[in-house]
Amino acid sequence: LIDVRTPAEFSISALPHAINIPHDTIAEGITSTPATKDTELLLYCRSGRRTGIAKVALERLGFKRVRDLGAVENAAVVVKEREGNGGWEGIQGYGGEISKREILERGTKTLLEGLRGLE
Repeated sequence: LIDVRTPAEFSISALPHAINIPHDTIAEGITSTPATKDTELLLYCRSGRRTGIAKVALERLGFKRVRDLGAVENAAVVVKEREGNGGWEGIQGYGGEISKREILERGTKTLLEGLRGLE
């Protein structure tokens, strides 16, 4: 399960067992995983746009079993079906206990902390 969003987005909320490889570095990032050309790769992002880009890049590298799950909400359904984790329960940052405003605030805070680290 690969989250192709940015590290900042991933740090705010991620599906259980997902790894983060941003879509714009997927070709380089996949080499640091144990994936083979026959490994099933499940991709998700916020809306589904970046998964399409990542899927094409992985297929060009010869990966045969790349599945574009689209948005995180769609991926959560697959996770629920495969692992029986109760849907949104167990998904960090989701489940109704966090609002979109809180997600934006956390993302902004993470971004600012990252920028401070560049000083």
